[in-house]
Amino acid sequence: MIKATMVGFDAVKRHFDRLAKQTRYATAVALTRTAQTIVRLEEREVAETFDNPTPFTRRAFGYKRATASNLQAVVFIKDKQENYLLPHIRGGKRNAKRSELQFSVDTNAPGVYWVPGPGVKLNAAGNISKAEVIKIARALKQSGKHGKVFSGVPRPGMPFGIYGKQFKNGRSTLVPLLIQVRQSPRYQKIFDFFGVAREAAGPEFEKQFAGAFAEAMRTAR
Repeated sequence: MIKATMVGFDAVKRHFDRLAKQTRYATAVALTRTAQTIVRLEEREVAETFDNPTPFTRRAFGYKRATASNLQAVVFIKDKQENYLLPHIRGGKRNAKRSELQFSVDTNAPGVYWVPGPGVKLNAAGNISKAEVIKIARALKQSGKHGKVFSGVPRPGMPFGIYGKQFKNGRSTLVPLLIQVRQSPRYQKIFDFFGVAREAAGPEFEKQFAGAFAEAMRTAR
């Protein structure tokens, strides 16, 4: 019988086991750092794509860390911002907002979409703020049909909406606050969320993995 003996095999096995462990650790670190970088790039893309976006919109992105047991990092759009950013990513219609649905219920409106009228105050980004929406909703419930804020069609030819009464020099003027529209506004694809991530992912991961692996091997026990 010819017999071969592997001298030092246990030491070699321990070396490769440690190498595999450190590789998975470095991969998880690199994936997480890549996701963090992509979040910053998406924030920059938002600032360059939209005209004066609010801090809330700029901070629309988050990430989930990768781990050694789950080598997957995820970059995502937060739920509250997703509703109005997705139409700019995919194009087409947007879903009705929760506030729009509530206004439709409160006013018995024929549709679910609402757009700001000339009498509503817009924020620096040109959008109606949450505080303004709450203000209108409260005024609508408190005033009733003949109050300073009411819903309906004030005169023939005017659109269904929520109107406010403004008083100046003893005279009352009707100002549209929110106008009800039957269909969602259509949006074009202007925010390349997926393209930004795809372009950055490969090169950034390679750079991050090289650093993470060197660090892992240097600190390995």
